Amino acid sequence: MGEQFQEQIEVLRQMCHDAFYCEEAAAWFTPDGFRSILALIGRNGQGVGTSSLSAWLKNCEQLNIPQIERKRFDKMVDRIYEKCDEESGSFLNCEGSALYMLQSLCNHSCDPNADITFPYHNHVLVLRATKAIFPGEEICVSYLNECDRDRSRHSRSKALRLV
Repeated sequence: MGEQFQEQIEVLRQMCHDAFYCEEAAAWFTPDGFRSILALIGRNGQGVGTSSLSAWLKNCEQLNIPQIERKRFDKMVDRIYEKCDEESGSFLNCEGSALYMLQSLCNHSCDPNADITFPYHNHVLVLRATKAIFPGEEICVSYLNECDRDRSRHSRSKALRLV
């Protein structure tokens, strides 16, 4: 993180120290140790939970509607997300960030064989196979959100550099 965040990081480190400090984890509460934790969360953190909009859209995807209506619906959804992004950025479907050991072991693929879901609308992450996974085969997820997965290779690569 840049110099502009140093003061905020120090305030956060001190607050975490005051709330969670124990001798066994003393190294993580030093300035260097705390920056290491932030880097770990930034690199491997998983957004937690789903928004009510996301849950509604998943249900709408199951509707059997004519193709022309589906296209109109998809355009409406795109406009809704664009407006939401203007207000909340990429945090729309995220109620927090957490580290999950299993999820952190999964690499990215633009054609993943597994998906990360929060079916209980809480902190419980489920890694769900989306196609057959054979013994010895790597389990891959997409680091991109559902909207970005359908974009061109160039757009996906650009989005992945931001992840």
